Amino acid sequence: MSIKVLVVSDYSDYHSTRPEASIFVGLAQLGFEVSVMTYKASGHTAAFEAVGIQVIDFHPEKKFDPSEIARLRQFMVQAEIDVVHLFNSVAIINGLQAAKDLAVKVVLYRGYTGNIHWYDPSAYFKFLHPRVD
Repeated sequence: MSIKVLVVSDYSDYHSTRPEASIFVGLAQLGFEVSVMTYKASGHTAAFEAVGIQVIDFHPEKKFDPSEIARLRQFMVQAEIDVVHLFNSVAIINGLQAAKDLAVKVVLYRGYTGNIHWYDPSAYFKFLHPRVD
């Protein structure tokens, strides 16, 4: 049984996301079952699909959007996702809500500078959320 990973990220800018995309290409080559939710027009789509990564033409647009949260959750449940990796603010906020009460591990990306402070209330909707693994 391989580990099923869902990645939610905006891969519309090819060059700045190349290292990140390469990580998931490598994981797929190692036998992980990787699915990526991004814009289908991404420059990385061909490379993803070449190694068997499922590309879902979807990326959240609004924070706390019930329909987007439901779509993320539905995919997590149907695909029996083990790990969800969220890369930007909209994906993080909606993905955390979608993962509520599921056995999925939630991993976030914070960049090279954290800008995370315990006294910032918005941090508890993202990086300091108790659901984050």
